[in-house]
Amino acid sequence: MALPHITSVGAAVATRSPAAALPGAAGALGLASPWWLYGFVGLQMVLQTALLVPGLGPGRTLLRIGTFAVSLGLLVAVPAGGRRHPVAPLVVLLLAVLALGLLHPGLNTPTAGVATVVFYLAIWCPVFWVPRIAVTPLAFANVILLLWAFHTLSAAVGVLQVYDPGRFAPDPEFVKQMSGVNADGLMVELSDGTKVYRPAGLTDSPGGAAGSGSFAALVGVLLFGARGVVPKALGAASVPVGLFCIYLSHVRSTLVVTALSIAGLVASLAVRGQVGRATGIAGVAAAAAVGAFAWAAAVGTGVTDRFATLLDDDPGKVYHANRGHFLESTLTEDLPAHPLGAGLGRYGMMFVYFGTPTNPDSPPLWAEIQATAWVYDGGLLLLLAGYTAIGGAIAHAVRFTLTLRDNASAALAAVVAGYDVSVLISTAGYSTFLSQSGMMFWVLNAALYTAFAEADRR
Repeated sequence: MALPHITSVGAAVATRSPAAALPGAAGALGLASPWWLYGFVGLQMVLQTALLVPGLGPGRTLLRIGTFAVSLGLLVAVPAGGRRHPVAPLVVLLLAVLALGLLHPGLNTPTAGVATVVFYLAIWCPVFWVPRIAVTPLAFANVILLLWAFHTLSAAVGVLQVYDPGRFAPDPEFVKQMSGVNADGLMVELSDGTKVYRPAGLTDSPGGAAGSGSFAALVGVLLFGARGVVPKALGAASVPVGLFCIYLSHVRSTLVVTALSIAGLVASLAVRGQVGRATGIAGVAAAAAVGAFAWAAAVGTGVTDRFATLLDDDPGKVYHANRGHFLESTLTEDLPAHPLGAGLGRYGMMFVYFGTPTNPDSPPLWAEIQATAWVYDGGLLLLLAGYTAIGGAIAHAVRFTLTLRDNASAALAAVVAGYDVSVLISTAGYSTFLSQSGMMFWVLNAALYTAFAEADRR
């Protein structure tokens, strides 16, 4: 079964992709229903949105645990079958390195160590259970469109939070409870002098709408290039809304990766001979970027100064002043000190929930970016395995973009490739693969491979 054709993109993939008719394609008999995947994606949306409900107390922790427990549940529940994803051996290696960390003398507590391994498994195991599902090209298109609809809604809510914070923005006391002493630093000043929190969208974090805005803009430009008035209108609307949230959130890195992702999509279309479509998408993206910037600058103060630094300063200096020093200290200090890892359960939520500060051989650590976390948890081998697996996923997405015969399918692959690059870059400033975003990275890439591997091979 499949969801109805949400837009002409899904219809085009369904009717024109040769993979849907191949006997060895992802939709072959014996694989689980695509509704397993639809249900997972839908439940992720519900769990994320539920975090906005005030007064949850301990229920908030249960919701966060549920986000990852669902993935573990599908690893067991989805029947065996399907084709193995090419990066699966690397994931097995990564998990094996983590398991060996349970024997590390720097282990904080056995419970914290086991919890860390299980947490990693939940994030990476979509590589194993998604290929067991009959992810046809149409099913994959539906997943992309469902995610676009959710992130566009999140970005639209972010806009409403700026214009009517009293009705749509999270309660200030709730934000202070979640963000602590940093809450005041997450505010922006509007043109009328009012201070509001950065647009959160359907997240519980000020500025969280920027991530949704990025995905909404990337898929939105693709929809604008589709046939039909409805997808063009929806795409043209979602792009400026998404970019507005990025500008008002003051997240320069998200703007950069969004621009790179859209540029990659445009380049892939041009390489495939769709010069007219590529030119149209590039024009819409450029117009939306300028229009959304003017819109955001008129609404909020400081937008121009914030993003002008991307042109006024050397990008390397900007990154080093914000997050680059964490990467430098990881490579020059942490890795030489802990080539085999520092011991599991020494930072983050695993330490908070299951660790102890009284272990003299395993004092708490702090991991601000992904590389630091991997060095602490498994040293050089984990660092190499993690980034090699990500690189492998990106390589497959790029290959599909260039080699799939069907243009609609190749365009969807290009969206994933652009999204993948943005996730890779995000690891330089955040522990992406210790979050829901890292898990969704593997869900999308495993679904992409399952949907189009047979067509690519033939």
